[in-house]
Amino acid sequence: RRRHTRFRNVTGVQTCALPIYTNYSANTVNFYDLSGYEITGVTVGTGPSNLVIDYNNSNTYVVNRDDNTVSIVDNFAYTVTQTVSADTFTTNLQNIAWDSINNFMFVCDEVSGNLTRIDTTGYTATTLSTSQQYTGGIQFSTYDGLLYVYNNLTTSLEYWDPVSGVLSGSTSLTGYGTPINFVIDNTTNLLFIAAENNYIIQVDLNFKTVVTQFNIQGRSEEHTSELQSRFGI
Repeated sequence: RRRHTRFRNVTGVQTCALPIYTNYSANTVNFYDLSGYEITGVTVGTGPSNLVIDYNNSNTYVVNRDDNTVSIVDNFAYTVTQTVSADTFTTNLQNIAWDSINNFMFVCDEVSGNLTRIDTTGYTATTLSTSQQYTGGIQFSTYDGLLYVYNNLTTSLEYWDPVSGVLSGSTSLTGYGTPINFVIDNTTNLLFIAAENNYIIQVDLNFKTVVTQFNIQGRSEEHTSELQSRFGI
């Protein structure tokens, strides 16, 4: 039976040949088959806003914005196996990233400005940074093994060593527009930032420099489709 559901969040990822989406209003993550039929909905925490897949352990990590937790969902049993308190300062968890090399997940709280690392072997949380404004996305690069986070307070792209939890450096994005989200091409080590006013910012992560900025308005349909596919839109 097809169930029509309206989603607040457009985050969708695929694992084990199944698309998975968050349903903010229903407090669930929903598993679908490839024909678009819902297999099941799994109740998680309050206000699920984003998710990532742990391919090593066949889990989905769901960040719950309104109760400050991360739900660990078994992708085969369709059950929540554990709930982790990720941030004790306030409630507004929004972004999450998965380090597939070191088995860490990272979450950002947009209100407290905390960047928190969670070790998925014991689900212990360590706060790496506080009182910042991590609002423009967070991604882990398998190419260079660094965690990339946009800090709106300093208008810079920060890169962190995930193991030591130390800030390695940053690249200023002042004057390029406010980033909304970004993705990393791990084959070329290029980072593409979707910014305000339809701008795309391209950063070379080998040299940690902005190489180009362009407006997608007026671009060819083929080029626009390529960019949309990168951002999953």
